[in-house]
Amino acid sequence: YVGCVSGAVPKSDYLSIIADSGFTDITIKAEREIKIPQAVLAQYATIEQIADAQTRELKIFSITVTGTKPR
Repeated sequence: YVGCVSGAVPKSDYLSIIADSGFTDITIKAEREIKIPQAVLAQYATIEQIADAQTRELKIFSITVTGTKPR
């Protein structure tokens, strides 16, 4: 579970952590993009950093994942 953007990791890494923890039948049930307003971004990043992220099409997503952990 990731509760804030500062702890976010790439989706593939997150799913690998779940699998490496012994979970099986891992399924993404929901996925949605989190859009951070420019005014908020401007408080934490420079104009250059924001432009770089937009150029590389970096995005933040929220996912809901289920899995089974065998006994």
